[in-house]
Amino acid sequence: MVIRRRRPIPTPNQISLRDMTIIPNRTLTHAVVLLLFLGLLGGCAAGENEQSARVEPSSDNLEFVSLFDGESLAGWRINEGTTFVDSSERWFVENSVIRGRYLNYFDIRDNGDNQEDDAHLTRPVNTWLVSEKEYSDFILRFKFRIDAGNSGFTYRSIIGSEALDSPEVDLDTGETTGQLYDTRTINGDYVNKDYLTTVDPEALADAYLVDAFNQMELHVRGLNVKAILNGVLLSDFDHDPATPAGRSSGFIAMELHGSTIANFKDIEIHEFE
Repeated sequence: MVIRRRRPIPTPNQISLRDMTIIPNRTLTHAVVLLLFLGLLGGCAAGENEQSARVEPSSDNLEFVSLFDGESLAGWRINEGTTFVDSSERWFVENSVIRGRYLNYFDIRDNGDNQEDDAHLTRPVNTWLVSEKEYSDFILRFKFRIDAGNSGFTYRSIIGSEALDSPEVDLDTGETTGQLYDTRTINGDYVNKDYLTTVDPEALADAYLVDAFNQMELHVRGLNVKAILNGVLLSDFDHDPATPAGRSSGFIAMELHGSTIANFKDIEIHEFE
């Protein structure tokens, strides 16, 4: 990020009496007007810089409830494809962090006899760590680090045995993070895959922390959804109430695509009444 510094404007205390005595009255008046104009101009420039940074107001004054106890997956259910399972090697807790990994896929790819061509490998189905509770209007706040592949955090989702509808904020290693995406399937077949928003690459590059935990805030209220990465607004979208993603409530879920390594912690939520 380039920081622009304006040349400091002298204050009246910095102008000596000796200098003022040699300035004619008309010239002095012009000088004062010029100083006032430059001061106003500087204030406008500062306002423009603040707007371009798109920094959102802090939500720290709100009360949040933790959704992760740091020790277990209590409060969450594992779904693989369209089936809920009791346990999976793809989701586990380690060092107070939820780890999501396609371990079997990476093991096969890395240890196979033909490492140069892994096109023959079966791509595993997506998997979700789904909340037991449904949510309507809320601010979801969490920290994430994506070591490989593509992940996401869904909102107002339907995740069942036959149908899936999961609008989400995209999470990856820094290319599409913060974009809103909608996926719908029926009996495992895709009926819709669509990016709802795109992000400004420069804003994303400035906000994203490489090889570190980033904080995402997902503001879901009414039909409006905002994705805020480390305090910087990346997506602001109004859902169409006529579409399935415009529903008023649903589950939240962490998602894994094939060949993904994702880490989540400090997951908390503030619900609006």
